Parts: sequence; structure tokens; C-alpha cells
Amino acid sequence: MNQNVSNKIKTFNYIFTLFILIYHLRFLDGYNIIYRNNFDKSILDFFMSITTHFDDLALTAFFIISSFLFYYNIDSSNQAIIKIKKRLKTLFIPYCIWTIIVIIFHSIVFRSLPFNSIQTFIKIIFFYPIDGPLWYILALLIFILPAPLIIKLKNKKILSTVCFVLSLVLLYFYKMPNLIGSIWWWYPSIIHFLPAYLTGVWLALNFSKNISTEKYNQKLFIMITFLMLVVTLCFKNYAGFTFLEPYVYIIAILFVWLLFSSKIFTKNPLLFQSSFFIYVTHQPILILIFNKITKLIIKDMPIFGYQMVIIKLFQTFLIVMFSYFVISLAKKYLPSKMNNLIFGGRI
Repeated sequence: MNQNVSNKIKTFNYIFTLFILIYHLRFLDGYNIIYRNNFDKSILDFFMSITTHFDDLALTAFFIISSFLFYYNIDSSNQAIIKIKKRLKTLFIPYCIWTIIVIIFHSIVFRSLPFNSIQTFIKIIFFYPIDGPLWYILALLIFILPAPLIIKLKNKKILSTVCFVLSLVLLYFYKMPNLIGSIWWWYPSIIHFLPAYLTGVWLALNFSKNISTEKYNQKLFIMITFLMLVVTLCFKNYAGFTFLEPYVYIIAILFVWLLFSSKIFTKNPLLFQSSFFIYVTHQPILILIFNKITKLIIKDMPIFGYQMVIIKLFQTFLIVMFSYFVISLAKKYLPSKMNNLIFGGRI
């Protein structure tokens, strides 16, 4: 893969990780918010309405990128099996490590274990992740299982496109079994983001060389994706086709990707390497800590709407800087093998 394209992917990953962070930071429980006037209220309302979409946008991007990276440089079932084994090391082992870290942290903070039996311990590992955002890693581990079969469609554009479209049609008619939905709380999210994952697979199967070296007519595809985005939004908002919502996000991500040439992504700063750490720690640890510190400082002081927006953005900045500091220490002082285990080779 072209180094600039690789840097572009890492930049997108980092930016959308911040989207996830801001999405989970946006909740206002425990703050004494008052409004000076309607304009003050509209500032906070605007912030809340915009950030409501950050979760869907970010996860759509993550699933497209993850599936593309999995399939783009493999050509056979044997290579797919090797890559599945590699993903188990880079995804499942860090998942288990960070789950245990979060269990320990919560046991200290709340002075009780989050499980009371082997069965409940297994549940919070495989079914109800105590670190909520880590459902995404479990979803990826499920999605890669049919890779040895899917890879047989590599460079068969017509057949792979037919399978891709057929899969999307079947998803439209798919009804979630109540039993599965009751066992996995995040199962509906898997179905919701499966079209994004399949989009990345389809792109990798047919256009991996074009995308990994950015050899395509950028202006033409910007125009195409923009028109697709406008048409899809019109059908969704004015014709009542609400099932198109996941596809709006998919097209939006592709449009944003095309807008920026990889030529401008010449570096991969250490700051961007903290994206995995932010993702796995932000909700169960970092947001908890920084919200607590903020509330201790401001106590019951009344906060205006615009001030609340500033506080949330400042908390985001502090978490970013703290994460950068942690990653810098880890890279400097921890052995590379330990970093690979903890962060899955991402720093």
C-alpha cells in the first residue's frame, strides 16, 4: 500500500475515534445547566444534534476501513486463514487484556466485582462487554470468519457485485431472532453496520490496487458520490425511505474520503497512534475520571449552554493529551512484545 494512503487511513481512524469520544462525552447528566436566552440554548442544542450522528459516522468508517484492510492484500483461502489467525492476536488478545483492566478499574472505583459467578464473568467477556465500545471488536471477529469463502470472489467483479447487492437486499428483509437479540445487546448494531462492512469487502475484492495506490479519477468519483448522497438523502427524508439511513452514512464516508488526496498525508504523528487507547478506555475509564474531576471543580455552579459546549470540548482536549502522554510512555518504556499484546501492534 502507498505510504500516503496508509497515513490517510490512520488519520481517518484517529479523527473518527475522536468522533466516538465526543459522542460519549456529550451526555449532560449531573450538570446544572441554565440558559441565558434562546440563542444560548440553541448553541447547546446545535452541538447535541450534530454530535448525535458522530457514532454512526465513525462506526461506518471503522467497518469500511477494517474490512478493506482485511481483504485488500489477500488472494486465496489459505491467506485468509493466516490473516484470521493474525487478527485473533491483534484483536482478541488486546480485547481480553483491556476487558480485564476495566474490570479491575471498576472493582476499585465501585468497590465490588462486576460479576458474581463464572457464568456472569463469561457473559461480560463474550456477550455483554463491560467496556461497551468493544462490541465492535467482537463484531469484527465474527465478520472475518467467512473470509476463506468470500475471498474466492476476488477480482470477479460481476459475481462479487451480484453477491454484494443480493446481500443488501436480504438484509432489508432480515428479521432479528428475539433469542439472539436477548443474548447479545449489540447484535442489532451488527446488522445495522453490516452494509458498511460489506462495502469495504466489495471495494477490496474489486478495487484494492486502485484504492491502495489512489489510482482513480478522483474528481469523477467525487461528483458521483455527491450525487448519490443527495439522491439518497432525498429518498430518506422526503419519500420516507428510512431504511436508507445506513447507506447515507456509507456514501458520506466515501465522499469525504475522496475529497482529500493522499498526497497531503505525508506523516503519521505519534498523536494518531493513540486512537486505539482512546477507543478502549474512553467510556469506562477516561470519561468517568474527567467528568468526576470537572464536577468537583465546578460543583453545583450554574452553567450556561455555550459554557457546556466549551467544557465538553476542553474535556476532549484533555483526554487527547492524556492519551498521547500514555502512548508516549508506553512506546518509550515498554518492550515491543508487550506493546504488541496490549495495543495489537498499533503503536
